[in-house]
Amino acid sequence: MQEWSYLDGPHTKETISYMVVEEGSHQLYDGTQIEAGKTNVRSAKVVRYKSKFDKAPIVFSQITTQEQFKPYTTRMRTTTNRYFRVYVKAEER
Repeated sequence: MQEWSYLDGPHTKETISYMVVEEGSHQLYDGTQIEAGKTNVRSAKVVRYKSKFDKAPIVFSQITTQEQFKPYTTRMRTTTNRYFRVYVKAEER
């Protein structure tokens, strides 16, 4: 895992959590509607849901990149029941 340069140091223990969802819209046993997808973002983008949500859902994002020497992260704003805005931020050096 890539981390910010100023945090680079010894690690005694790492804890990693994950969630796996196939791309598409899914309804869970309790009726909860979820959606998973992917998009390309260079700096900022509005992402529209394919599903219809009554209220703004909880949104998780992660980044995958071929840029190996610079850590990146995503930031989200303006989450509504139709879309969210996602921003990609690189470490400033």
